[in-house]
Amino acid sequence: MPHTESAVNCHCNTHHVGNAAPIVTKPAPNPEEAARIVSELERMSPLEFAQARKTKAAELGITVADLDKAVRAHQKALLLAALDAADGDDEGKPSPADTLVRYACESAQFHSNPDNEDETYALVQMNGHRECWLLRSSGFKAWLRYQYFSRTGRAPKADAFNQALDTLDAKARFEGTPAPVFLRRAEHDGKVYVDLCDEAWRAVEIDAHGWRVVDTPPVHFIRRRGMLPLPVPVHGAHIDELRPFLNGATERDFVLMVMWLLSALSPSGPYPILAVTGGPGTAKTTTGRVLRDLFDPNAGKVRRVPKSEEDLFVQAVASASLVYDNLSNIPEWLSDALCTIATGASYTKRQLHTDSDEIILTATRPVLLTSVAEVVTRTDLASRAVIVNLAVIPDSKRATEREFNAALDKARPRILGALLDAASNGLATLPTLRLDNLPRMADALKWAHACEGRWWMPGRIIDAYMGCADDAVDAVLESDPVLVALRVFMGRQDFFMSDDGDQTEFRFWRGSGEALLGALSQFAPDGAIRNKACPWPADATRLSGRLSMASPALRQRGITIERGRAGKARTRFIEVRALDMDGAWLDAA
Repeated sequence: MPHTESAVNCHCNTHHVGNAAPIVTKPAPNPEEAARIVSELERMSPLEFAQARKTKAAELGITVADLDKAVRAHQKALLLAALDAADGDDEGKPSPADTLVRYACESAQFHSNPDNEDETYALVQMNGHRECWLLRSSGFKAWLRYQYFSRTGRAPKADAFNQALDTLDAKARFEGTPAPVFLRRAEHDGKVYVDLCDEAWRAVEIDAHGWRVVDTPPVHFIRRRGMLPLPVPVHGAHIDELRPFLNGATERDFVLMVMWLLSALSPSGPYPILAVTGGPGTAKTTTGRVLRDLFDPNAGKVRRVPKSEEDLFVQAVASASLVYDNLSNIPEWLSDALCTIATGASYTKRQLHTDSDEIILTATRPVLLTSVAEVVTRTDLASRAVIVNLAVIPDSKRATEREFNAALDKARPRILGALLDAASNGLATLPTLRLDNLPRMADALKWAHACEGRWWMPGRIIDAYMGCADDAVDAVLESDPVLVALRVFMGRQDFFMSDDGDQTEFRFWRGSGEALLGALSQFAPDGAIRNKACPWPADATRLSGRLSMASPALRQRGITIERGRAGKARTRFIEVRALDMDGAWLDAA
């Protein structure tokens, strides 16, 4: 045990000052006596100590200041002795931190995540099944605390607990086998796995021959806060059993919602963004909740839009899907961020209390948006979205929420089974499937097309998707006042005939960016120049960027925009050509 003797040194001191006779201080008591006095003082109340300190200092032959130091040193020695006793003794008694590590290693295996170097996790055997917990998660911490308490009858101290976590983290990094972790869905050895999130940690295994529930999947699923269990699926159902719970205005709307569900079962993106629009009384929020509950039920069924890109990525990392309800508009930063979430991207920021370390948040997730009006108005977002419209529900067909939820809960196992049947069909069909003229989000479309043969004649999903994409082009062109003005402006230009032998008739304009901005301003819709939600370009540079963003949609309506330089001065110009397109688009303005 460490030495805890008082800090007071008890010996005689002789001091010489010049040629004067030596001054001899009064010899202090022996060390045992000094320790006894200091111990008595240390146990006194502050008032008793203040009254006795001068007398006790005189007995020891030291100053009051030295006595105060001795008391503080004695208290520190007692504290260090207690800490040493807690950490073990010289005979090799293990510390609480060592004990925690030993208990953890007896019941768990530790791994690192090769896809995220900051994530380490444990596979814990519990109640006859295996669970997977991130080491820094509340679930693993609770399990480790209980291991210590159940064996010692005591709660671990915070310092010892944190030391044990750091040690287990290092063990996972340097000794554990790297293996990825997954959220809700995964792919391994040509098979797809869906985490049921039940208490037994079971999953559904899907391959080209069918699907089955397995007790111990070969992949490691983690659980995030709020994730709820899926029902045990049932074989032999048809996707038509979903129809009573969705309120699409047309058959195409139903097919597109099914396409989005099928894509959400794919273990990897990209995932199309489902934009659900409808007026009051069309069950937009209910539709979002129903669709999510079929493959990724969560306590936070629908959410409000986050206020920053960082918050969006934090939610994406913590959830297997994102459902945002009742949007009134989509600002530019959110539109860009949703595009990256749909196709896969990372968000980085400097880690706190470090100079150069970064925190990297990476996610690819299915996204669902609900709104009263069309909010997908930017070309890049529209090219990743499927837009559906909901019909108003007549009062005669409304049900109470209790009745609706009861019917849905009864149907969910069968609907999930129908989706799993389709996913199995997709795994069997996909390797030999070939599609021509693939559009944007081709991976998701090809997967859904491979799956649909379980219920429908192949091609139904592609037809619905292509029709939706065509409508999205019009939505983009009609929502941007700059593009509306361009449409009117080009409709008033003169016709020219191409000289490439095709004799194609087109309208033509060429000039500077400033000239085009001035010309378009004359055809701007009322209030467009002062519209803050979709601001009018302040200069030619911003106009050029706006036109570049919309160029894919413009090309589909016969308008091409080229840039170049002309003359000795190399003056920049913009050239706009608009095919007649039978007059259908330009003349409509």
